[in-house]
Amino acid sequence: MALVLHALPARCLVRKSEGCLMVDAIQVRPYSPEMRADWNEFLQKSRTPLFMFERDFMDYHADRFHDASLVFYRGNSMLAVFPANCCDGTVYSHQGLTYGGLITTVNAKSTDIESAFSVMATHYRAAGMHSVIYKKVPWCFSVNFCEEDIYFLHRQGAKLIRRDLSSVIDLISRPKLSDSRKNLLKKAAARSLVCMPLDDVEVFHALLSTALVKHNAVPVHSPAELQLLSNRFPEKLRLHGVYLDGELLTAACLFDFGRIVHTQYLAASQTARQIGAMDYLLETLIHRATSDGKNFFSFGISTEDAGKYLNQGLIAQKEGFGARGLAVDFYEWNL
Repeated sequence: MALVLHALPARCLVRKSEGCLMVDAIQVRPYSPEMRADWNEFLQKSRTPLFMFERDFMDYHADRFHDASLVFYRGNSMLAVFPANCCDGTVYSHQGLTYGGLITTVNAKSTDIESAFSVMATHYRAAGMHSVIYKKVPWCFSVNFCEEDIYFLHRQGAKLIRRDLSSVIDLISRPKLSDSRKNLLKKAAARSLVCMPLDDVEVFHALLSTALVKHNAVPVHSPAELQLLSNRFPEKLRLHGVYLDGELLTAACLFDFGRIVHTQYLAASQTARQIGAMDYLLETLIHRATSDGKNFFSFGISTEDAGKYLNQGLIAQKEGFGARGLAVDFYEWNL
């Protein structure tokens, strides 16, 4: 199959400056470890300040991925970063992360982002890459509007190749609980359930692994990896469990992204589902997020087989708590 080469806009001037590519005064450099502190500091001021994009999170599994991340500058100031890895001539906005894409400053304008994509294409093409799989961050995870990227991807001929359906509760205008969720919460209220922080990663992982067996799946993170990330981000990655007579029935691993809380993992025993313990856990966590001033509570996707199959039972459960659909898109950009 012939490669499709998209010409740069006529106004763009491409040149090399001190070993880096430049388009319209936007420079790009491959990420290197000495940039770690600057990268992390930039993320805190970006439109998408998610801790999963910090190098302390990304690099815990650096041995599994060939890093292809880029850093963009205007003059001496960082303008954007692109967390990425590459494999067999394809660049991925990072396969080890739930979300991805070009992360920019609040001050980045549309012309800056257009130039960033142009210099990105030139850089990766020169490195022998033939395509980019671009994973978009859903809008509610950003602190400001940031959809210039998908506009310019469209302009470059990128094609939507996958769409997952995620579920998010708007905590400011939350829909009412469904009758089924109310009934299970009534069951839970009749029990002496205790919801509290969970400190034992091994216990959590064992419960999660057991819950995933029926889906022929295993947790993405090992117990050691979860413990490592918990140690690195104690305020951002938290475990919570519900106990009955000292027995752990259900538990959740939460990622705190500032104005949004995301359930990265949720595990429950059969007993927990029957007596409403999982509903009690989730409703407790949702109420805490609301009290903490969060705007959104995210459950993640309910799609399988690269978005082709929607798990109706799973999404109905999330919708019962007031969650509604949010698209998570993947694009293929031929270079």
